[in-house]
Amino acid sequence: MEPLPGDGLIFEDPRFVNEHYSNYNYLSTSPCIDAGDPTEIDEDETRIDIGALHFPQGYFAIGDCNNDNLLNVVDVITIVNNCILSFPENPLECDCSDVNNDGNINVIDVIALVGIILENKHPLIITQI
Repeated sequence: MEPLPGDGLIFEDPRFVNEHYSNYNYLSTSPCIDAGDPTEIDEDETRIDIGALHFPQGYFAIGDCNNDNLLNVVDVITIVNNCILSFPENPLECDCSDVNNDGNINVIDVIALVGIILENKHPLIITQI
């Protein structure tokens, strides 16, 4: 017997960053965010998310497009693949990509992000804002 909606399950796309490349972090539009057990909370003091990975609300960094709280080459690849080469059906997925804040998502943003990463010489760890 198939469980009915409301029994702790969702019947929607979980909106992973990129499941084809094993990036199972959630996009900010995922229905799994804050949809877990209402009696449990995440590290960010919001209702627990469904699934193994936590979506850190209250944390945000332009360029952190895979939502892993690091700025590194994976974010560069995510911007190129998801926001430049194949613009998504939901442009909100690319909100993180306008690194130079000019209103356009293009190769200039990739260059700006690479510059940030190289300037710091290691992946940046994002802290709460």
